[in-house]
Amino acid sequence: MKRLVFLLLSALLFAQEVGYTRMGIYAVREGEGSPSLYIPMLKALVKWTLEYGYKPRGPMRIEFRGVALSRKFRLMVKVNIPGIFPPRTSLSTEFVFLRPQHIAVSEPFSASSPPSAGDFIKGLKKSGWEPSSPPFLYLRNLGELREGKLRWAVEVKRRGNFQVGIYSDRGAFHLGLIASQRFFQTHGITYSPLYKEDLKRKDLYSRMKLIYFPGGWSGYYTEDLKGKAARMIRAFVEKGGRYLGVCAGAYFASREIIWEGKKYHPPLGIYPGVAVGPITSLAPWPLYTVAEVLFEGRKLQAFYYGGPYFVGEGEVLGRYLVNEKPAVILYRYGEGKVLLSGLHFEYELTGREDGVEFPENEGFKTANPTWPVFEKMIKILLEE
Repeated sequence: MKRLVFLLLSALLFAQEVGYTRMGIYAVREGEGSPSLYIPMLKALVKWTLEYGYKPRGPMRIEFRGVALSRKFRLMVKVNIPGIFPPRTSLSTEFVFLRPQHIAVSEPFSASSPPSAGDFIKGLKKSGWEPSSPPFLYLRNLGELREGKLRWAVEVKRRGNFQVGIYSDRGAFHLGLIASQRFFQTHGITYSPLYKEDLKRKDLYSRMKLIYFPGGWSGYYTEDLKGKAARMIRAFVEKGGRYLGVCAGAYFASREIIWEGKKYHPPLGIYPGVAVGPITSLAPWPLYTVAEVLFEGRKLQAFYYGGPYFVGEGEVLGRYLVNEKPAVILYRYGEGKVLLSGLHFEYELTGREDGVEFPENEGFKTANPTWPVFEKMIKILLEE
């Protein structure tokens, strides 16, 4: 009966919890022994990071070497999230940088009596997700550590077909990923994370309608996706696929980038124009702000974080009011569509629906909700 209850709770929870994305710099210690050592050793690791000069920030994780609940394990405590890209990772060898990961997490349970990871995985599969890593134990924050509560977690990908593939590898800003996932979850849009190796697989492109490159650092997109991956993305769009590029994703799609006066030529080039940024009259890099935009005739506000304006072809859907330059454009590439935005409409800065408190926690809010604009952008791309 207990197993059945846990299975049902897990399946119910996935509707809310699948898609948590986290990345950052973790303090790492390896250990060997029984599960009774997890909490004491994690507390010791937290104390060590404090002495080292870092303030621990959740989440925390316990990974196993071999089978789950084996005697060998690795403790990881996140101690920093880089605020800008590229992240600074030249720290002591006691630290490791993790890429963004889409994970499913269970309800919390007592560390003294963890339920079966197998039940957790069964519930996950029933909800349409496929584990792509061994399960690990997870704590969201220091509060759960103090309470001795743990959760099962596992990296996931969507099974079968999905509407949107979200690029989630190096360069994708984790907070933007969380906000985007929350949007897709609440609007009934199926999605799956994509990593650089996925984009070299031909079968992957037949499973989705739209590929989405979020904000972050386009230089990493260029380094990791040149060659075969860029050719396959181009072919996908040319044959009728859709491409959504926000900020870094918009830079990456352009034939030419002018960044702080220097020219770059990313390998994708599905927009035959120039992406120019940052717009210093709004916020010099790496600062950010709320910008005013005229979108389809309506004056709105949206989050700005180093995004471009566009010079070249395409239908202009939105313009920055500060310089009247194109902020959102739509372009036909072969049989497909390309929509690029220099603004972040995926962040909902009028409430907590997006699952993150950035940048509201630093005093930045919009006078209007922005998710309706993001929804309109998705609809424009997905409609025939």
